[in-house]
Amino acid sequence: MPYGAIILTTVLVALLFVVVFLVIENNSPLITEEDLRENILAAKQPYILPVSKIDIPLRDWKIGEPDINAKAAIIHDLKNTRILYDKNLAGSLPIASITKIVSAMVVLEKMDLNEVFVVPPEALNVTGENGAELFLRESLTVNNLLRLMLIQSNNDAAYTLALGSGFDFVGEMNALVGRLNMINTGFYDPAGFDDRGFSTVSDLINLVEYSLEHDYLWQIMGTKNTTIVSEEGIIHNITNTNKLLGQNLEIVGGKTGYTDVALENILTVFGHGKTSFAIIVLGSNQRFLDTQELYDWVLKAYEL
Repeated sequence: MPYGAIILTTVLVALLFVVVFLVIENNSPLITEEDLRENILAAKQPYILPVSKIDIPLRDWKIGEPDINAKAAIIHDLKNTRILYDKNLAGSLPIASITKIVSAMVVLEKMDLNEVFVVPPEALNVTGENGAELFLRESLTVNNLLRLMLIQSNNDAAYTLALGSGFDFVGEMNALVGRLNMINTGFYDPAGFDDRGFSTVSDLINLVEYSLEHDYLWQIMGTKNTTIVSEEGIIHNITNTNKLLGQNLEIVGGKTGYTDVALENILTVFGHGKTSFAIIVLGSNQRFLDTQELYDWVLKAYEL
């Protein structure tokens, strides 16, 4: 008889004597040898921990890559914190008025929304392209300037906020992105007109995730049309620069940007069922078409 079989038989016999002794002592029903064998075999089976269901969408590789014009782009699953698609992930590019999201974060975290600022001459028509968007010496609350900056992408409002802040506004912008570990990002003005300002789609995801803690910011960026009235009663009827608002009902909000050097840029957050994702497009000649292409693609490629 093999040595292993001898050992097993010896163990079984010893266990049988123990069980018989216990049964006699306690007047319990006698366990059979067959029961004992089954118990030993069961004990030898590995214990498998139960696996909890993880709701992570899987890629359908039969769906090809999206066809976009942008120099860089990303689709980021905000619920599961993972990239669903990227192009030129770490490429440093000018981001134009997407910069204003960082400006808005500085305003929300360091300034009083009820304070009234007077529009100074230094804030008017800084870009020299579209004419003044506000009136000289017009008085507006910080809150209304914030809304003008984010919805209309108003450069005069951005500079009025920076000049009236009383601190190194651009310095605070760069300090903020530093804290967010946006190591490939830097700014030179509050509006994004200076094309020396740069970022990457990867860094901008850090900004999106942090900024989503500020519900009011995204409430503003999800507004399609509104009316803003200055302290003097001057009426500003403004429309969001994001033309996808109203066309795609799943848009939470976003920010556009454009300069001749940066080309067309857009950052958008979508809510879809139980998930949400950000789509960022930089350096495109057709930002809205690219965003819609990426949106349609991700729903098919991941069956969202």
